[in-house]
Amino acid sequence: MPTHYSEKLKATIIDFGENHEATRESIAEEEARRDLQKPLEQLLWDIHCEAHDPDRTAEENIIGTNKRFASLMVRVAKSNDRVSFWMIIFTVAITAMTAALLYFTYLLWQETKGTQPATKKTSSTTISTPMPISSPTKP
Repeated sequence: MPTHYSEKLKATIIDFGENHEATRESIAEEEARRDLQKPLEQLLWDIHCEAHDPDRTAEENIIGTNKRFASLMVRVAKSNDRVSFWMIIFTVAITAMTAALLYFTYLLWQETKGTQPATKKTSSTTISTPMPISSPTKP
């Protein structure tokens, strides 16, 4: 499938050949397949081309614009689905790592609980105060 780079869009544009001997359903299926392969920048460009076609009526331009805009929305929704999937995977992984960290911390606490030296409590506590710092004497 031929492609070219558009300097204006800063994206690779996919060129599709036209099929004039097809039914309405096959044309719609082919357009949907093509739109799903296009980069988002090209879909946005297609929306503007559909909106400003001087060879069609305003209603036809609106219909064409809505078709391309629906394709753009599907592409964005599919992208959001991928991001949501990976967010769920990472959340589960972080939750598992946190549970493992808590479990190992508990095991370490249990192991060190019996090995700590006993401390004696005294009834009187002596508070020591630091010595004042004296300034150096001059000769």
